[in-house]
Amino acid sequence: MPIASVVSSNYKKMKTSILFLLFGISVGSVFSQKRIIDLPNSSYMDMSSYLTSNQERVLDFRLDDLREHHDSLNFRFWTDRQLLDFKRDLKGNLSLNVYYFVFYSPFKSKKPMQHIFLKQEISKNDAVQLWGEMLKSGILFMPDQNKIKGWGMVIDGYYYSTELSTDSLYKFATYSCPEYMINKCSEAKAIVEFIELVNLKVGLKKTMQNFIDSSPKGMYSCDKYNYWMKKKKIKKMEIEK
Repeated sequence: MPIASVVSSNYKKMKTSILFLLFGISVGSVFSQKRIIDLPNSSYMDMSSYLTSNQERVLDFRLDDLREHHDSLNFRFWTDRQLLDFKRDLKGNLSLNVYYFVFYSPFKSKKPMQHIFLKQEISKNDAVQLWGEMLKSGILFMPDQNKIKGWGMVIDGYYYSTELSTDSLYKFATYSCPEYMINKCSEAKAIVEFIELVNLKVGLKKTMQNFIDSSPKGMYSCDKYNYWMKKKKIKKMEIEK
């Protein structure tokens, strides 16, 4: 069955299985005496700078630093200009918020560029369905690309990263340009298909475009290095992700 399909007749069974898995992770972590910190040893990028950039966004979005703060289960999927933030609280409630973000500075401003972002709250049913698809894809515990056979280094493209946090584990993993690796490893294909599913379900591309269209005039960047100007509020700019 294609990853994008959701069969309503199996929804209750899938939901029960998901909650059971989450409960098992939470209960098992209670007996852990030491929290494991799993960070990739990358040969193709400065991992320290990459982590710092992610944590700057966390602070700007007023989110918890999962390296320090943890309760039950948190999972974050960082794409080029979006963050999927899954969380299961201590009462067992699963939620998903999507953040859309860019760096922004007014014209002629001498101050450093700052994040501007939009927070989209996803319905409970959609959150549970997307979490179930993500579990089936294997992304939750997927290793860093350095440990995936066939995943090579690509310079030009989109970079993704994930954060998994439980009482016993903090795991950070990176994935460069999975679009170019779908014919070489199944893990890359799983990531691409999951992002396509999320886009269909919650409208990532459309919401990102609306966010840019409604933002103020000024200088913009997605990574502090590549800039574009927005001179008119009504000017439409193509957003790929």
